[in-house]
Amino acid sequence: MPESPEQISNEIRDLLQQAVLRDYPNPDRKGCMGSEVVREVAQRQSPVEDAAWEHIKRCSPCYREFLDFRAVLATARKKRVRRNRIVLALTVSAVVGFWVWTRSTHGAQKPPVLAQRPPAAVVNPVVAKVNIQLLSAVRDGDDAAGQNSKPVATINRQIVQMELSLPVGSDEGTYEVRILDGQLRPIMSRGASTTFADHVTSLSVTFDLSSLTPGAYVLGVKGPKSDWRSYPIAVR
Repeated sequence: MPESPEQISNEIRDLLQQAVLRDYPNPDRKGCMGSEVVREVAQRQSPVEDAAWEHIKRCSPCYREFLDFRAVLATARKKRVRRNRIVLALTVSAVVGFWVWTRSTHGAQKPPVLAQRPPAAVVNPVVAKVNIQLLSAVRDGDDAAGQNSKPVATINRQIVQMELSLPVGSDEGTYEVRILDGQLRPIMSRGASTTFADHVTSLSVTFDLSSLTPGAYVLGVKGPKSDWRSYPIAVR
């Protein structure tokens, strides 16, 4: 099986090392710089072409020390890498374990159920029938809209569904109905479509009168083809 480039490189390195260890005996240790210098050279990432390295690679005893130091450093480096890997693995395991524990103890809990308020009670409007079939209305701008006349209806301060019976001959369609104060200022307004039954044209509109002050008011009615007509009402 052919050797890989790495194997060939290792074999060449080994041959060169053996040659240095064999071919440069220096029993008298002439020119040797001491073990500390050899250790410093061994700690380098790669040898620097300086006087120390030039001596070491031509002195078998110093080169032996150099190889011994390199072996010790390589072993220490491997232990450090292995220890770092173990620490990293333990850290990852701890993080994953904590995440799993958090999910199992907190994530599985059901979200708190918010207390639900009971639905607000539905207030049905009180029906108030207002018959203006035979009443004469006052046009806007005439005599304070008839507010000095007798009220056509007296209505309690509450939510009221007004059933208006319109004068005979009133047009069918969409009407606008307003509540005005004594100064004829609109307070609230609603739109509604007419219905026709038993020869009577009528409207149904709902007003919340609960915030009004008891007193005299004006009911304004405007048809699709007519001007505003006003009728006095009382709120109590």
